[in-house]
Amino acid sequence: MAEGAHLHFSRWLFQCKNTKTVSLADLAKEVGMAVMLRAHVIVLVTTGRFAASVEAYGRELMDTQYLQVILIDRSTINAYQRGGSTTLLGYLHETAQATMRLKRAQIERPLSSDSL
Repeated sequence: MAEGAHLHFSRWLFQCKNTKTVSLADLAKEVGMAVMLRAHVIVLVTTGRFAASVEAYGRELMDTQYLQVILIDRSTINAYQRGGSTTLLGYLHETAQATMRLKRAQIERPLSSDSL
């Protein structure tokens, strides 16, 4: 876990997996931990790849909840090894921009009576 106070406070939950494929159950467990620890960002890092269901669930979470999910797979790690910290920071910035676009729709949609 990491915390920071910059323009705002944020708490990040990290989980590193040395597995061939990260499953939906792995992300679901981290969502539970994030809720319990009141984290804002879940970062999953793997030396392998993410199942398509992990990517889909991550997008669904970001679209409907306050959480942000960052997925760092083998190809991102390899790019970091070749290009250094600038490459990783660039990836995180691109991910943040994509998340902002996704979450912008949250304020453009009217709330349903079910969500009140």
